Amino acid sequence: MRVCALIPIYDHGATIEAVVDAIVPADLPCLIVDDGSGPATREVLERLAARRPGIEVLRLSVNRGKGAALKEGYRAAAASGFTHAVQLDADGQHRSEDVARFVREMEAHPDAHVLGVPVFDESAPWVRLASRQLSRGLVWLACLSRAVPDPLCGFRGVPLGPALAAVDGADTGDRMEFEPELCVRMVWQGTPVATLPTRVRYLPGGLSHFSFTRDWPLLARCYARLVGGMLVRAPALLRARRRAAAGRRSASSDWSRFGERGTMGALRFGRACYRVLGRGARLLLIPAVVWFYVKERAWNGWSRRHLEAVWGHPEGRAALGRRPGPFAAFRHYFEFAVQTFDRMALWGGGAEHFTMEHQGSEHLFALAREERGALLLGAHLGSFDMARTLARDYGLVLNVVMFTGNAERINRLFEEIDPESRVRVVSLDPTSVRTAFEIKACLDRGELVGILADRVPVGSREKPIAVPFLGRQRAFPSSPFLLATLLGCPVLLSLCVRTGPSRYYTWVTPLSDGRRLPRAERAKGAEELVRAYAAELEAACLRHPHQWFNFYDEEPAS
Repeated sequence: MRVCALIPIYDHGATIEAVVDAIVPADLPCLIVDDGSGPATREVLERLAARRPGIEVLRLSVNRGKGAALKEGYRAAAASGFTHAVQLDADGQHRSEDVARFVREMEAHPDAHVLGVPVFDESAPWVRLASRQLSRGLVWLACLSRAVPDPLCGFRGVPLGPALAAVDGADTGDRMEFEPELCVRMVWQGTPVATLPTRVRYLPGGLSHFSFTRDWPLLARCYARLVGGMLVRAPALLRARRRAAAGRRSASSDWSRFGERGTMGALRFGRACYRVLGRGARLLLIPAVVWFYVKERAWNGWSRRHLEAVWGHPEGRAALGRRPGPFAAFRHYFEFAVQTFDRMALWGGGAEHFTMEHQGSEHLFALAREERGALLLGAHLGSFDMARTLARDYGLVLNVVMFTGNAERINRLFEEIDPESRVRVVSLDPTSVRTAFEIKACLDRGELVGILADRVPVGSREKPIAVPFLGRQRAFPSSPFLLATLLGCPVLLSLCVRTGPSRYYTWVTPLSDGRRLPRAERAKGAEELVRAYAAELEAACLRHPHQWFNFYDEEPAS
């Protein structure tokens, strides 16, 4: 999580230095967006940037409005690698010392839009208070909830990924109407809201750029558009809240309750179709994917949220090409179906029809020559079966740790297809230490142990490790990484993606050379391994967003 301070400014040269000086104790880089200020304010900003390290000034050539300045600031901050921004005004109304409190609240709720709840003193004009009440009521109506306590407060903590997703997904306003519109659109897309009381004061002779003749019509039109949009979204919002009341947390984390779809007969039928029709049997995937798309509404939502998160990153937007629409989940499912079909074709003796490219395999061959075991970590991205192919083709012994209770039928089918495979399955039992002893025995024999390390096993008593992943904190299982620090075995990441029809590319990346750590250092070492694993996996997800097949939300560790 990387946080910066973000301050839009227009001709507030008299107050900006005091605002910046007050946030110094928070020790944050500061991005000031100059929205076409005059020479006096420009001179102050130049002097401020020269005097204080960590201050960057982004200058807009003409005044475009506070909303336009904030949007430029969000994009610039995200491009510089920041994931969150504490946004505050330059006019001195906000208590800048509260920046540190906003940072702590964002760390506690990294997925949330942290909104300041203004605590006014006697300096607040009554007309401003009355207008705020009207804005609050209209925003509550647009959200069908009171999640947003004050949509006009400019002091807030902004998660940049969700904010940019909301901005890029709609034609948002450029002036004072932007901040309440952003609140509503982020609620619509499912971004949680956290709140933090903060003092607000109106300084005597303070400079305000709010114009009743210009900004009230813009606000009125914005609220009318948002309330109209609520009418379209109301059924979906109400359904989502009913699901949440029924226990969304347990539903999203307990992925094992979604049993494997289909039957052994259907899988054998698919294999028989491949033998008769060859690659043309892929046409049969279309009705199957349509059926899943219509039936599995929960999966549609998870797929859409993943693709929206990818869209929040520049690399993800380049890979997707356009913002995920209503049928984005269909393409996601179809990619999964194609790769499942290719697995059957590969294991059914059709390897000659595939082009396999791999990089980094020399690390596996070196371990085999040294007769040294290693953990080969994978993920629900692409096809881990290509690692099985390498094991078969090069005489490596690979033990795959699996939650077989959820994939028993398809694993049984693959055993029927290739009974001479050099792949062994270690059944994962998260309630027992037996699995850990089996893994150690495999490593002692100098064999590879493959684990999909991006999903916390159901029933596991381990405490997950939450690290940044695609703009939010995501929980990863700690046990594979702690095991590596305990046993002192090398850790490698192996991922494989489909690059075209019947074309796959596998790469192996070392994450650890296998140094055994003392007990006091294992937790830290495991977290460093998780961060390295998550960073590599995130980069792969951004390059190949439709090949991430973990259709389940993981809650961050508590």
